[in-house]
Amino acid sequence: MVVKKSMTVEEFAEFSGCSVWTVRKKCKRGELPAFKAGKRWTVLAQEYVERQLAKE
Repeated sequence: MVVKKSMTVEEFAEFSGCSVWTVRKKCKRGELPAFKAGKRWTVLAQEYVERQLAKE
C-alpha cells in the first residue's frame, strides 16, 4: 500500500472514512500522529498506517 507521508486533515478524513471534525478532534487529543503549523493540522499518515499494521 502506498501512502503519502503526510496529509491535510481533509485528505486524511477522506482516506480514513472519518469526518473532518473527528480527525481534528483526534489530532487535538493526540490520538493521531500529527502536528500543527499555524492553524493547520498535518497528519503523519505513513506513521499512522505503520502503527496500525504493527498492531496486527
